[in-house]
Amino acid sequence: MYKNLTAVIGFFIFLSCTENQSLYDKSEDLFLAQLTSEIREVAVIGSTEINTPTVNRLGDILRWSDDRLIVVDLSLLTLNLLKADGSDVASAGGRGRGPGEFELINQLHRGSDGYLYVLDRNLTRVSKFQIADDEIDYVTSFSPDVPDTMFLVNIFVTPSGVYTLLNHFEANITRANSYRLYKADGTFNSDELLFEFEGTEKIESDNGLYIDHPLARQPLWSQNGDYFYLLNSHQSEWQKRNLLTGAIDSISYVNQTERKNNHLSKAYLTNRLEPILDVEPVLKEFIDKSGQLPLNHDLFATKEWVVISSFYAGSSEKIIVLHNQVSKETVYCSVAPHFFPVSFNGNKLTGKNSSTEDNIRLEVLDLELPGSY
Repeated sequence: MYKNLTAVIGFFIFLSCTENQSLYDKSEDLFLAQLTSEIREVAVIGSTEINTPTVNRLGDILRWSDDRLIVVDLSLLTLNLLKADGSDVASAGGRGRGPGEFELINQLHRGSDGYLYVLDRNLTRVSKFQIADDEIDYVTSFSPDVPDTMFLVNIFVTPSGVYTLLNHFEANITRANSYRLYKADGTFNSDELLFEFEGTEKIESDNGLYIDHPLARQPLWSQNGDYFYLLNSHQSEWQKRNLLTGAIDSISYVNQTERKNNHLSKAYLTNRLEPILDVEPVLKEFIDKSGQLPLNHDLFATKEWVVISSFYAGSSEKIIVLHNQVSKETVYCSVAPHFFPVSFNGNKLTGKNSSTEDNIRLEVLDLELPGSY
């Protein structure tokens, strides 16, 4: 299972960090053209690059408050508490198997109880930290029991309790897989299955492993409060599920639901993924034969906003869709191709700009939002 997981992680790290120039104007992508004609654009009126001199290799980012960020240093596997300007405040963690240490950092989660929870899938361990008085203090760890045919993907500590999201595989790691959301106990052991949804599409490689591929149909999800948000990479409609009542709202951000994989996007993807295609020729064949591109690359939700990043396939700009959960209005902004948003606070969209693997920068964009937001 972990060999398969490692291959998937390595693939997407590469996909996010490889440098390449855009090949065509977004008007030549009919999906993006339709999206930008249906939805009002909000302008990016400023950008600030945040220098993080104490972080060797920028990893996951969590906005802890208006003026504090938690940033993972992938080279040291430390948790770094930074001011909004990037200056260092405190750090914790490190590489290892001891209390408060990590072999991998797969999720940063701010629980509704005010604690920071860090998931290490390699150790199947959840570590709990307290952040107070500009210090990060280790509290305790939990090592939940997970069946051999599953692995722990995410944990959520909400006002109504603890939830776990597990990826379930059929025997022998076949392409058949699904995600299952459970109500869990206080030690993150899964108790009650709440619902299940379709897993990530996989193809068989030449060495017999089932791997993700760049155009895979895959679920995207986020959690905020007692709500769970679910969107398929190839659909424009997402679900907002109430974890307490099970009630579901469905929202669509655009009428167009297909995106043709034309010769321009095929050329871009082939060029961008060339080192991987040399190792896995089956991926090149899949790109050539696939008729459709994903619509979406990522999703996250805040109390006020649902933020959806479009799948980037070589156009001059990348589109970020922003749906206001109060006014119900949907707008979009255009950003640099390799900007990946991670938080939205006020009018500030914070993310990583990863034009190359060695040049991953923390950047904040100022959006010109209407006064009603």
